[in-house]
Amino acid sequence: MSLLPAGRDRQAEEAEYLAKSHKRVKRRPHAAKIMKSENFFDASRRESRDVWGEFYATEWQTPAGLIKGAELMAALRDHLAELQDEQCCYCREPLLKGGYSRPIEHVLPRSEHPRFTLHFWNLAVSCERCNRLKGKTQSETFARVLSSYPDLADFVSQYHPRLHDYDVHIKYTAIVQNGVNIPLYAGRTVHGRNLCSQFLHAAALEMTLLSPKSKFYGDVNTIQNFIVSHDEAAIDKVQAVQTALLEAMVNAATG
Repeated sequence: MSLLPAGRDRQAEEAEYLAKSHKRVKRRPHAAKIMKSENFFDASRRESRDVWGEFYATEWQTPAGLIKGAELMAALRDHLAELQDEQCCYCREPLLKGGYSRPIEHVLPRSEHPRFTLHFWNLAVSCERCNRLKGKTQSETFARVLSSYPDLADFVSQYHPRLHDYDVHIKYTAIVQNGVNIPLYAGRTVHGRNLCSQFLHAAALEMTLLSPKSKFYGDVNTIQNFIVSHDEAAIDKVQAVQTALLEAMVNAATG
């Protein structure tokens, strides 16, 4: 059993991050020591509790100066975004600048798996939209008491942006019609199909509707008001139509 697929070196990838664990070069060795002391790579040695906010607020006094948790997270975000070619880990849209618009994403939600809240391999960078739409969604049903992070083979139905090859599981293309950008996604595997049905198709629809040149742009509030004011059965019907439309668009575009 292995965390990473064949051809990738876990120790080398972790060392690559540690070498850039702070924006200031002089503080990087001390930042690396902090992350190691936090068992950032070994979930089995961490407590099973959510420490995200606590870590952000923590400060460490080092010979090179004060290091803040927020600074460490900013450096981590930059490193992960670089690994992803500055694209969202799910929809592959370009990541905008600023922490709010490119949040650090917990692949296994920290509410369900607090032990993995601060675990290197459970973190990626998504756009605000995908982070919001994904929420606590996960395909796997790992036990909350799980101490060690699951291996690659354990993700039998859930796409993992840090472990899986995107192009193997998802086909992505975009078409432009009348100035409107329409992203299209099709799942190539069970992992990709689950990702599409869970929130990626919804993200594509939202991107299309919110495209400034879309004739639907001014109608978004109307749609949102409809969803708020109707019961769950009506909402399900609207979402079913949306999904069917997106699937038809994907099939037409990808053949």
